[in-house]
Amino acid sequence: MKDRRGAIGRATELAESVVAGVKRRQAARSPKVLLYDEDGRPRTLDPASDAAAGLIETARALVELAGPDEPGADGPEEE
Repeated sequence: MKDRRGAIGRATELAESVVAGVKRRQAARSPKVLLYDEDGRPRTLDPASDAAAGLIETARALVELAGPDEPGADGPEEE
């Protein structure tokens, strides 16, 4: 493949870099289910599976029950 040179080549490389960064950030933000077996070995469930969907919903409900994570949002701060 021929090396890209000049302004158009640099602009194309920059655009490809930005797209790759956006894809990485989106992947990092998607919910994941990580399970550990008795020996401590992790495995990830397929996010599209029914089991993972149920666990993700349960986790969201637990986070909601825990309340806001901002200091002072639910009352005065302890000193």
